Amino acid sequence: MQTALSEGSTDDLVFFTFDLLFSDGDDLRQLPLFERKKKLRKILGKRTKAKRSPIRYVEHFKAGGDAILESARKAGLEGIVSKKANSTYHSGRSDSWTKAKCRPGQEVVIGGWKTTAGKFRSLMVGVYKGEHLVYAGIVGTGYGAGALKRIMPELKAAGASRAFSVCAESNSPQ
Repeated sequence: MQTALSEGSTDDLVFFTFDLLFSDGDDLRQLPLFERKKKLRKILGKRTKAKRSPIRYVEHFKAGGDAILESARKAGLEGIVSKKANSTYHSGRSDSWTKAKCRPGQEVVIGGWKTTAGKFRSLMVGVYKGEHLVYAGIVGTGYGAGALKRIMPELKAAGASRAFSVCAESNSPQ
């Protein structure tokens, strides 16, 4: 999506919609998910059935999570989000939803972090290729102020007083 937006090639983007938090000035967050989805489906109506509509409604599947995850894996999707059908909406992490990724992760080494105007921006990471540590790029973390307050002392304590050179390659590791 970031590439499409930066290149101005947004004609082929598709928006998958699965929840409705507000409608016509009403706050729907205290309604159960299945009721919010019912309202969303009604609002979208025939628009999502149009042949080239960029908006797609995401059904709530009642099948087991393992079956849905395997289906997502076969379709080449990144993963799935499972939500309890009777849950109300709460911002942030909660026990009413879970995220499962299809793609395996890769272990990375945190080599440093970037700041802008003294504020934390991102982590700088690398991966091992053989015995060499190779710079892989920067990673946004999504850390909030509370998490940063907890981890920055540990990052600073583990930091070196001077920079070290590492083996670098022009291409990202696979």
